[in-house]
Amino acid sequence: MNEKGTIVILETDQDLWQELKTDLTALGYQAARGPFPKTEIAAITSLQPAAVIIGLTEWDDDRLQACELLLEEGKLPSDVPVIALIAGATLHEMFHRLGFADIIMRPYRLPELDFRLKRAIHQYRQRVNRDIIDIGEMSISLASYEVKIVGGGVDTPHL
Repeated sequence: MNEKGTIVILETDQDLWQELKTDLTALGYQAARGPFPKTEIAAITSLQPAAVIIGLTEWDDDRLQACELLLEEGKLPSDVPVIALIAGATLHEMFHRLGFADIIMRPYRLPELDFRLKRAIHQYRQRVNRDIIDIGEMSISLASYEVKIVGGGVDTPHL
């Protein structure tokens, strides 16, 4: 597995799958194709994904059911963000309301893809450890009252 982790791609279009695989590999991720649109959670979780990207450039009932299954609480590990890849700004608002961690619109640039994946993975991993709050470059441990800014400790004698 690559250092950045495995990104599971749920997409039926072969050209789009290859494009994403090439781009993710260039960014240092390992790309794995998951079963789609007949989504099987066990098959996805067996790949130990850092994130899941679901291709929603087309819309039908099978894709809607796959979205509902993926976004159902407890189906995927809580530290795995699900990101929608869409084409067109008109559906943007709807996908956020469905509960996706983020949305990537086509066409995208590699730096944007990399940034959005890093941010979503980081945010979801932080959700698992609820005793740490991240605010920009600062993190606060609620358990130990430790404050760090960009990895360095901050003296907090009043706590």
